[in-house]
Amino acid sequence: MSGSNIYCNNECEIIQELMDTSDITGSENIDSVIEKPVIIIGQEKQKFRCHSYMEADSMHSAIEHAKRHIPVFCMNDWKTIMTMARSKRGKNKISGAYTVQQLTFNDFIDSKDLSNSIIKNATRDEDGKKVQWLKIKQLRYEKKSSVIMFRNNYDEEYKIINVKSKARGSNIPKEKDLKKCYSERLPISEKKKKDLLKLCKTGVIPYEYHSWYMNLPSNGSVIDKCPEPAQSDEEV
Repeated sequence: MSGSNIYCNNECEIIQELMDTSDITGSENIDSVIEKPVIIIGQEKQKFRCHSYMEADSMHSAIEHAKRHIPVFCMNDWKTIMTMARSKRGKNKISGAYTVQQLTFNDFIDSKDLSNSIIKNATRDEDGKKVQWLKIKQLRYEKKSSVIMFRNNYDEEYKIINVKSKARGSNIPKEKDLKKCYSERLPISEKKKKDLLKLCKTGVIPYEYHSWYMNLPSNGSVIDKCPEPAQSDEEV
């Protein structure tokens, strides 16, 4: 969501309509609802449940291909690889490299806080019927509107959800009033930092990157864990 908001703010003078595509997982549906009130006109197409292809998949493939023989030691290395992923070199020349914008901790918006402040109804449409988010195929949003238009099939008329309902205090906040997700850099666990500094000491990580790793914030209360899946086996 934060990346979409930055893009729309940078291009707001020229954007007339924006089309977005997402997997049909619960987490992405939640982001979809709160993401679009800040853009002019937006449409979003949802994919069927199960494995599906999206435009972003070709980007992932291009980035992985560019990464094959390039060592990565810090975040700036990834930025370089992403920029190179669509260079004009080689047999398959593609005009226009990816535009890469590196974000910091203070660029991320608290989407949960934004959702709670503007969305008072996400369960019933204007006909009083329950909204089944995982069956929605297309969403449409318009700037300065408190309604979300949706349809479960591409050949049917849009239905409407009034997210504002009749409650007061659900106006869309201004950009400067959006709550930030983080007030400082997120720390890693002390054990992870110890392992990283050991790689520096043994020379696995080159000397020129040592100061970057030594300055990483760490905290003893942080627990290392693998990312949780966006979709459980029961939902498939």
